[in-house]
Amino acid sequence: MKRIYFNLIVSLFLIVLFVFTVSCKKDKLTDPNYSRTKNVTNKESEAETIVKRIKTFERQLSDVKRGVLRNESYIDVDSAMWNIEALFNSTFSMPDENYVEKKIQEFTLDVDMYRNNKLSMHDVNVLYDNVIKSVKEAYINDGIDSDKGLMSIIVDKGFADTRSAKVKVTVISGRTNTVINPQMPELYLGTPFNINSCWYFGEFGGSCDDPFLSTDAAEQLERVLNTNCGDVASFENNKNLYVDLTMISLRGNEYKHSNGDYYMFYKVNCSQEDLYLTGKVLNEYYYWEKQMILNKVINDPRYATILPKDPVFIEINIDGLSMMSGNNMIYYHQHDILYGAKYEVPRNVLGSPKNILNY
Repeated sequence: MKRIYFNLIVSLFLIVLFVFTVSCKKDKLTDPNYSRTKNVTNKESEAETIVKRIKTFERQLSDVKRGVLRNESYIDVDSAMWNIEALFNSTFSMPDENYVEKKIQEFTLDVDMYRNNKLSMHDVNVLYDNVIKSVKEAYINDGIDSDKGLMSIIVDKGFADTRSAKVKVTVISGRTNTVINPQMPELYLGTPFNINSCWYFGEFGGSCDDPFLSTDAAEQLERVLNTNCGDVASFENNKNLYVDLTMISLRGNEYKHSNGDYYMFYKVNCSQEDLYLTGKVLNEYYYWEKQMILNKVINDPRYATILPKDPVFIEINIDGLSMMSGNNMIYYHQHDILYGAKYEVPRNVLGSPKNILNY
């Protein structure tokens, strides 16, 4: 899949930006950290506390809009980011849908900051309205013309000083229909891929038999991983509420086996034949990537401070890409893995999601 970005960013800057994002990720539950509050004893009470916080923030914004605040009030910037993300997603997002195609877009907004990392509620109100406006614009222009769905947004604090802060918003939208693709892999002896299948690694390379198919090995892996491993199911009359959303981006060379092989597709200066992945090879990648998603990343100390407590894997987006590094040609699968803290709440508590196009 191809991403659509508001600004063209060179590859080197993407790498630097990822490192910066990891190091500057906000603690989304600093005010207070509800998932660690001592008087919270189970997931149900945690969910009730989080819903209460979202509704309190919604009332605060309503009071600002109606002009009933007697005095200016302030909120910690990290708490503001958490509240904006949680309120928006509980209002507009549809994380429980089955997405067969996804688009990832990013934009930044500026906000004034006061002493002690505080934002005024008036500025937060304006910021939230601007988030809605910008997300709507991104959603309209995501290139998907039917069966659209807004999966979620991720709100992070970017660069900040004593006077201002940048707010980075990642928008994940997609196609929600469940039309069965005849080229989709089927279960074969307990594995996702028929050993006789063969797909090009990415870049919409198609299959070995038909290079013009608008799918590739990266998409095939993405779909079976989301179908078999994604934690989106909820009980009847309940809906999933995801908070502390975190996206981990990997190029494929982050994890190695003891024999030197990569967990994910990552090849340097390989032959064209090596870029056609048989069903046997795809089944191996599926098994390795499943271990990477559900175990390696979650237990990696590098991500301990940015992943939520008890993270669940929600969705993965995989792009088959290539790039030059010095004199080397690198072929890899870019992974964008979405994790979050999951709570099930009655559907009537937060209501059905609103269509942002009608807002």
